[in-house]
Amino acid sequence: MVPIPVEVIKTVQCLLNFHGYNFKEMLDVYQQSKEGGGEQEQKDKYLTMAEATAYAKISRWTLSRWMVSKNLKIMKTNSARCGRLLISKKSLDAILESLCISGPPEAK
Repeated sequence: MVPIPVEVIKTVQCLLNFHGYNFKEMLDVYQQSKEGGGEQEQKDKYLTMAEATAYAKISRWTLSRWMVSKNLKIMKTNSARCGRLLISKKSLDAILESLCISGPPEAK
């Protein structure tokens, strides 16, 4: 794989930051997937909508609401309308942890 010049990375990052995308993060995920061994790391870091709903045991509608209301960190792989959304497992875990009850309710 030919290395991308730093000037190109900075220019693309500047252009995509305006639209809310993190190019360096997207590039890292892409390079890990191209290396072959990084696919497991990518799955550990980002989940598809189906994987995230199964992991959290919630509906896709709840996940969609969380993306807006709870600032769930997502990454869109393509700027097209049909681009695939990847959900950060770390931010999903943080939301799930914040919703957990600390212990069983006390009996009265």
